[in-house]
Amino acid sequence: MQRRQILSLGFASVLAVPVIGQVRSTDPIDSAAYTIGQRLMCQCSCGSTVADCNMLYCHFGEPVREEIREGLVAGIAPEVIVDGLVAKYGEIILAEPSTEGFGAFGWTMPFVAILAGLAAVPIVIRRWRVNQLAAEAAAPAPLAVDEEALNRFKAQIDRDLAAEE
Repeated sequence: MQRRQILSLGFASVLAVPVIGQVRSTDPIDSAAYTIGQRLMCQCSCGSTVADCNMLYCHFGEPVREEIREGLVAGIAPEVIVDGLVAKYGEIILAEPSTEGFGAFGWTMPFVAILAGLAAVPIVIRRWRVNQLAAEAAAPAPLAVDEEALNRFKAQIDRDLAAEE
């Protein structure tokens, strides 16, 4: 019985680990740091934001999170912290492209591509249909079947099948 209790306790503790990791701090500095971290992409190739990077001992996320926290403790405004990190690491750190300059291109291009694709669909369908009709018109007429030869082959098949049984 004691072994079963130990196994149950171990299983419960394993299940509790992800839940414990999800608890957020109620500290306003931590909350603001998390909000700022969500605006920045981690550069460790995890594909997450700095706030959500789950890489253990991340060479990029941990120092940036600490830098954000230090800036907030020093009373620096979040926009100034983000601008400083962009100046330090480049615009590649931003999770969203800016809405000015080349960043506006990043915002508009997906919509332009979708509209171009929607405009191209009727054209492509029309061309396929024209090509299909042209292929049907150019298809050779079916050859005439010699009924006598066909009946001979059918009879031969019937004889071969009867011989196998």
